[in-house]
Amino acid sequence: DHRDLHSFPTRRSSDLPSEALIRDIPLPDREIIYVKESDTIATALKVLQGNNIRTVAVADDKYNQIICLVTVYDIMTFICFSAYEYDSIPDEIKACKSLDTPVGELGNIHEEGKHTWKFEDIEPISYLLDPMSLGYHQVVVCTKDVKTKLISQHDLVKYYCAHPFPEAMKTLKELGFGDPDKPFKTRCCSVDSNHTALYAFRRMEVEGYSALPVVHPVTSSIIATISSSDVRNLSPEHINDVLRPVTHFLANIHGHIDPPLVCGTDVTLLAVMNRMIGTHHRHTWVVDDKGRHVDTVSLSDIIGFPSRHVVVKDRKSVV
Repeated sequence: DHRDLHSFPTRRSSDLPSEALIRDIPLPDREIIYVKESDTIATALKVLQGNNIRTVAVADDKYNQIICLVTVYDIMTFICFSAYEYDSIPDEIKACKSLDTPVGELGNIHEEGKHTWKFEDIEPISYLLDPMSLGYHQVVVCTKDVKTKLISQHDLVKYYCAHPFPEAMKTLKELGFGDPDKPFKTRCCSVDSNHTALYAFRRMEVEGYSALPVVHPVTSSIIATISSSDVRNLSPEHINDVLRPVTHFLANIHGHIDPPLVCGTDVTLLAVMNRMIGTHHRHTWVVDDKGRHVDTVSLSDIIGFPSRHVVVKDRKSVV
């Protein structure tokens, strides 16, 4: 039983008389996958890759209880910053032995690892909106049969694809995406295709993104996407692949380069949501008529819209 996880006293609760519960979201079939805090980062990478997941729970060696969640984003940051200064340009990554570092040491790299949100499946879905709209990619859910599972932003947005909120029917233009004068700042961070994957991963961390569009150095059109999830395909023997140009890195680890997920501002948010869920993307790059990056739609952005329709109440008053 892992019910000692960090939780918060205040949630968002809908003021509607009846509300769907977390258990109404189709939960993953499997329980949380664990590694021990003393297991190496290399072992965690193998677990992530072998199970095609982005997050693994880390359990303490003594009591076998969850102490943190570690994501591919955490591992990416460790690989790209642990062995040398940010402004150095290495000829060889000398961090191979660092992958023997215990994975439990990665729990404090990002805020998401420091605090693990925990819910019961009988609580309202609105309780999920605060953390997930603020960038927490997954939360822990305890079911009535005392199973422990993860619900991700992907799971929540998939639920909203079937149960749309009002803004989902509007176009991105109507919602302000791509408009430099919109109330919330346009986000257009990208990386040229002739830069190395290492540079791209470092820029993700510095700018606070888990993925970046890869743009043509001449036309500035988006030609690919590089994500922290691509780190799953690295191994200690091939860690120097991050020194390859971004497109070479992607082609080498995947065997091909997937087309980027792009759209214009004339499509509805619901259409974007369905495409992101169908392709398992966390970001859609909004482009102009020349394919140039003008804005970004993330899963956090999408969850932010239903979050606006609920009011803050004391969690205890609505359980």
